[in-house]
Amino acid sequence: MKKLYYSIGEVSKLIEEEQHILRYWEKEFPQLRPKKNRGGNRSYSKNDLSTLKAIKRLIREEKLPISEAKKRLTSLIERKQEKKLRSASTKSNANKSPQTIEKVEEKGISNSIAIDKNALKQVYTELSSILEILKSI
Repeated sequence: MKKLYYSIGEVSKLIEEEQHILRYWEKEFPQLRPKKNRGGNRSYSKNDLSTLKAIKRLIREEKLPISEAKKRLTSLIERKQEKKLRSASTKSNANKSPQTIEKVEEKGISNSIAIDKNALKQVYTELSSILEILKSI
């Protein structure tokens, strides 16, 4: 099934977990927040599906308690975000034409890549602090 959004029944079958378990995991894991449609029914995205699969693996296969699974899931998501940032930075640097790089060097900004890394680190730090604030709510 390739869709943008899945109902809780569809997700329940795909993940092979009961619907009440999925609803419980929503309460326990702040990273899992499916949208609700006009009728108030849950609409799970592909990202929600991958989060659910990770939660299931941590709880069912690795047999971690909920508290440990929360910590591990947070670190997994952070690592995934770091990879995305790195690949986005690499792609943006790879897409620069030689002409653009020459213009940057002419302007005396030879360490523009370092500037990008610092900006990414700052964004990451800010997002991490926002995540911590949201966790405490």
